[in-house]
Amino acid sequence: MEKELYAWTMLAVAALATYGWRYAAVLIGHRLNPNSPVFQWFGCVAYAIIGGLVARTLIFPVGMLAEVPIAYRLIAIGSAYLVFYGFGKRLWLAILVGVCTLLALVNFLGESSI
Repeated sequence: MEKELYAWTMLAVAALATYGWRYAAVLIGHRLNPNSPVFQWFGCVAYAIIGGLVARTLIFPVGMLAEVPIAYRLIAIGSAYLVFYGFGKRLWLAILVGVCTLLALVNFLGESSI
């Protein structure tokens, strides 16, 4: 009985902590301007972190991607970049082209061609 009461108490505390912050965000959120310089700065920082992680993963990979020649990875990045800006900044299309380019290079030219 005591363990069951403890479990329900912890569930209530967790729900209160989660939904309390969500409720506070709803109350405060309508007063915030999403186009303010602070939010633009946070957006830029987020994009910079994502870009840095992607670049690190592709330039200095670990695991199976490390076996793929750097030239193949750079060609895939370049093709994705060209498609992204050439077709109206469609991210899904750029990702698809980049992945397909890398797979095609590895499958048709092999891992040690360059």
